[in-house]
Amino acid sequence: MTKSEVEKAKKRVLIAKDVIKLLDLKKIKSVRGLYLNLNGEDTKDSNAPVEKVLKKKKSCQVCALGSLFYAHVNRFNKVKVKNLRNEYYDARWNHPNNQFEATQFNICKPLHSYFSQEQLLLIEDYFEENNIYSSTVNDYIPAKKMSIRAIMENIIKNKGTFIPNGSLNSK
Repeated sequence: MTKSEVEKAKKRVLIAKDVIKLLDLKKIKSVRGLYLNLNGEDTKDSNAPVEKVLKKKKSCQVCALGSLFYAHVNRFNKVKVKNLRNEYYDARWNHPNNQFEATQFNICKPLHSYFSQEQLLLIEDYFEENNIYSSTVNDYIPAKKMSIRAIMENIIKNKGTFIPNGSLNSK
């Protein structure tokens, strides 16, 4: 591993540890089918840093990728609300409930500094219990559902890489 890869792996471990702390503090709540949910009132000021918006909230519903983004923003980034709406490609407003939901494109862009696209997809698939293509059996197989905590513990245990038990790459 190069020095850069080692540094990225260390940051992935830090992010995973932060996610576990956020779960313990009940700042994030696990939910499937939703990346990151903020109340529309929270996002009125487009120049507000996202980390300040998140810190004001008692808790925030997130999926596995949303939890990584939340922890990333708290630790490393000064993402502004307007960046979620524009710069990070796409954002969805649920007008009847005045809710803002960051989509996968919004939250994955900054995470690519540390995680490969393959790792992010694998994390998402195991959390959401999606089907995953396995070259071993040359077919799609269901991913075993894993909690956010179990995924983060796996990343920590494997020094920054998510390696599901019974990895698809093993025979």
